[in-house]
Amino acid sequence: MTTLAEKFAAAKTCCREVKDSAVETTRKLYDRLFDHKWEVFVIKHDKTTGKLIGRTACCALSPV
Repeated sequence: MTTLAEKFAAAKTCCREVKDSAVETTRKLYDRLFDHKWEVFVIKHDKTTGKLIGRTACCALSPV
């Protein structure tokens, strides 16, 4: 039979693993974003979906 302290320890381990996984996923997203050479990050409103879209561009005059 597990004690209450063992249950708390198991819950803390589980939460830590989920948090580490979320941090790793976020880190991969940022690494992919900043991996390329670009000078401008453009945020546009998509008229068909109504959502904001972020794109990278090599310069301010580049079509996005």
